[in-house]
Amino acid sequence: MIPRRDFLKAAGAITCSAVAKTRVLASADSQSQMERESPRITDAAYTPLADYPIRPQPYFDVTLTDRFWKPKADTNATVTIPLEVQKLIEAPHGLIGNVLEAAILSLRTHPNPQLQATVDERVEQLKKERWNGNGAFEVAATYYFTTGRNDLLENAKASADRLYEDFVVRNPPFDGGERDAINCIELYRATHAKKYLDLAKHYLDIRGLNTSVNRSRHNQSYKPVLEQGEAVGHAVNCVSLMVSLVDVGVLCGLRPYFDSAHRMWTDIVERKLYITGRRGDDRQRRLRRAVLAAEPDRVLRDLRRADVHHPEPSAIHGDR
Repeated sequence: MIPRRDFLKAAGAITCSAVAKTRVLASADSQSQMERESPRITDAAYTPLADYPIRPQPYFDVTLTDRFWKPKADTNATVTIPLEVQKLIEAPHGLIGNVLEAAILSLRTHPNPQLQATVDERVEQLKKERWNGNGAFEVAATYYFTTGRNDLLENAKASADRLYEDFVVRNPPFDGGERDAINCIELYRATHAKKYLDLAKHYLDIRGLNTSVNRSRHNQSYKPVLEQGEAVGHAVNCVSLMVSLVDVGVLCGLRPYFDSAHRMWTDIVERKLYITGRRGDDRQRRLRRAVLAAEPDRVLRDLRRADVHHPEPSAIHGDR
C-alpha cells in the first residue's frame, strides 16, 4: 500500500501531466485549425510530376479526312476565328484570351498569312507589356507548345513570380477567379517550375474559406474545395473547378483533390446530366425565362443585385 502523502504527490503529478498534455493537444488542434483557415503557399509539401503519365497525341499530328469534323475545323479556321479576331481588334481590350489562343492553334494546321501577321503583331505587343494577374498564362503556354517559342513565357513567369511573392507577403483571400488554378497549371506544364504548381494548389486551398470574397454556392466557394462533393452554381465554372482539382491532384500526387472532383462529377452524372449531354437545372432556366418575359425590368434589376449571371443554357447546376 502507498503511503497517503506519497499517493497525493503522485496523483498531483499525474494530474499536472494530464492537464499539460490536454493543453498541448488543444494548442495543436488550434494551430491545425488556423492552418486550415489560413493556408500559406510556402506550406505546400509534395513531390510533383512533370506532366500527366498519359498524354494525348498533339492535334497538329492528326490529319482529319472525314466528312463530319474536317468541314467544321475548316470553317473555324477560315471564317469563325478570323471574324472573332477582327471583332476583338476593334474592341477596347484588344486581341487576347481564348480567341488569341484559338488563332495560334489554328495557324499550325491552317496557315493564313493575314491572320499570322495579326497574331505576330499582337505577340510583339504583349512581349512589351507588364502583365498583371494570371489571365494570359494559357496564351503563353499555348504559344510555346504550338510554336516552340518562349516569347511570352518570360512575361508569364514574371507575373507569376509577383503573384507568388504577394501570397508569401500578404496572403490575399480567394477573390472569385474561376480559372486561376488552370492558368497556373498550364504555366507549370510549360516550365516545370514547382512554384507555379504551388500557385495552382494555393488558389484551390484558399477557395471557400471564411475569408473568401463573394463566398457563395454560385461560384463554388461556399466551403473549402476538399469538403465539396456536390456540383452547384455556374455549370461551366464548376467544371473548371473539377478540372483544376484533377490537375492538382494528379500532378501533385494528392488524392483528396482528385476525390473531390470525382464526387462532383458523380453528382452530375447521377443527378444533373440530361440525355442531350447538357448540364444544369432546366427548371430554373425555364422559370427565369418565364419571369423575364413577364417582368423584364424587375428581373434584370434583381439579377444585377443577386449572385447570379444571365440565364444561359447550362448556366446553373440545380440544388436537388
